Amino acid sequence: MVKRLKRKFVMTSMLSLLAVLVFLSCTINFLFDLQVNKGADVILTLISENNGKFPEFEPNMEVKLKNHEINVQGKNDGTINVNMKNSNSNINITAETKFETRYFTLFTDKNGDVSQMDLTSVAAIDRENAESYAKAVLNSGKESGIFKYYRFMITDTDNGKMIVFLDCHDRISTKKQVMALSLVVGALCLAIMFVIVSLVSGKVVKQTAEAIESQKQFITDASHEIKTPLAIISANADVLELEHGRSEWLDSIRNQTTRLGELVKVLLTLSKMSEEQSVVFREFNLSKTATEAFEPFYVLANSKGKKTQTDIQEGIMYNGDEEYIKQMVSILADNAVKYASENGTIKLTLKKTALNKIELSVFNTCDPMSQEQLYRLFDRFYRADSSRNRATGGYGIGLSIAKAIVEKHRGTIKAENIDGGVIFTAKL
Repeated sequence: MVKRLKRKFVMTSMLSLLAVLVFLSCTINFLFDLQVNKGADVILTLISENNGKFPEFEPNMEVKLKNHEINVQGKNDGTINVNMKNSNSNINITAETKFETRYFTLFTDKNGDVSQMDLTSVAAIDRENAESYAKAVLNSGKESGIFKYYRFMITDTDNGKMIVFLDCHDRISTKKQVMALSLVVGALCLAIMFVIVSLVSGKVVKQTAEAIESQKQFITDASHEIKTPLAIISANADVLELEHGRSEWLDSIRNQTTRLGELVKVLLTLSKMSEEQSVVFREFNLSKTATEAFEPFYVLANSKGKKTQTDIQEGIMYNGDEEYIKQMVSILADNAVKYASENGTIKLTLKKTALNKIELSVFNTCDPMSQEQLYRLFDRFYRADSSRNRATGGYGIGLSIAKAIVEKHRGTIKAENIDGGVIFTAKL
């Protein structure tokens, strides 16, 4: 129990941390990429507005380019802040920025043919490559974007188009380094957190584990202790019947001791189901087991005027605990017989789905239930209709045992309204 709780605690903690780190890493990389692209676009805009040349700036000057008013201010650190008023974009530059910025410009005529190019500010591109790059970005239909390691911007001119390519090798390399660094830091944080959580998990779950173990032990001890007075009460009732004859009071005593005895068995079953090693897995014929488990309910249903049907696919083999699976089928069948409408129908279906999953369902005709009732049917001691449960003798605990059995077999179970009734479906 302690080991299982520790595993769950560590897994939950690590998944939570992983989600936070992934969110932070994605956010940081997204914002960094956005900032890098924005800076590149500002430089491309300045070059494009200045007829394909990097503008000359001096502190405290007003510059008007083609579509922007530029305000240039000197800063205390020796840099210059270039603010483009129309678009609220700005960039800090130094006297070296013009020479550090690697770019090339091409002009096309109205037919899309390259008529002029300026490669003086780039060394890695020749005329042939520049022309092929221009044709590629023109055919893309985009006005700006990334082509290989260059960010480009296309603007219209009087005679055609101007295409400016900005070398972004350093920017792209920096983005990759930031991404790699965030991954390394994230992995390191996960590793450190895993060690810390693993060390403290024992203390964190110790009290919870002890409380659960105490609860299980109490249920087991109390159940065994209750058996003795129940046996004595039943024996005394037999003696009273021998001395005074049968009476409704003695019948009531027997009925109540029987109900209490059955409830003790149910509580012991639930306590046993919570044990890690309570399920013994082995391969068995599920089709045969389901048929045998459902067979006793034919007579019970017929005695109440209810019809039974089965649709069981033959030869389905399953690896699980046969006794528990048989108990689960019996619980669902018993529930269906109890709560099927008058002269209604109960149907057991067992089949393999298209995904090779095993699906076992039990249907019974009845009035539709609300979604809240369907969801809570598997809660312990829950009764959707307490008066009806008193009439049928239910404890409101059988379906919770069925759910525990299915979950022990790593499956799922749910209840749904369908036309004419309710269906319980277990996927194993």
